[in-house]
Amino acid sequence: MNCQELLHILEKGEDSRHQFKEKFNSIDNLTVEISAFANTDGGEIIIGGSNDGKLTGLSKKDVDRFNQWIANATTHKIDKPIFAKTKILICEGKRILIVHVPQGLNKPYVVNRTDVWGKVGADKRWAPIEEVLRLAQTSGLVYADEMETSAIFDDFDLEFFEKRYQKFYQKELGQLDVPVSKVIE
Repeated sequence: MNCQELLHILEKGEDSRHQFKEKFNSIDNLTVEISAFANTDGGEIIIGGSNDGKLTGLSKKDVDRFNQWIANATTHKIDKPIFAKTKILICEGKRILIVHVPQGLNKPYVVNRTDVWGKVGADKRWAPIEEVLRLAQTSGLVYADEMETSAIFDDFDLEFFEKRYQKFYQKELGQLDVPVSKVIE
């Protein structure tokens, strides 16, 4: 991204891929923003830009502090690590920090061991349990067709299964060269 691209993004306004912040007052607020992007499609946090499309800029001290916060947030405050990249632009004489957050591969990313956040349009929201489960499923952590049970093979309705199997596959279950217990597993 260069200054012309940044100014164009600021002019268009926030969306599901771009969040503008003049500054962050706490590492926790920054952590929530990063995790929300990682739990959805990724995006960029533009620090030193305002919602009304203006460049507000940051001091060098601000940039140093935010870089430290980003490192701490992505390795200590979010469970699993996120590898965010930062870039500093000087536009119109103002220092802007751009944080690129990739789409996470190990969703859900949990903040402070309890909260999961996601992006909805330009906003972030706390994810309900159904959304957390969906995120876990997209990462391969949970499979909808696998569930622990205390049932044993004798509890299984074999007659019902044989009828369904025959209807679906158009052949008898007894024609298989595999034991029925293996088919059911």
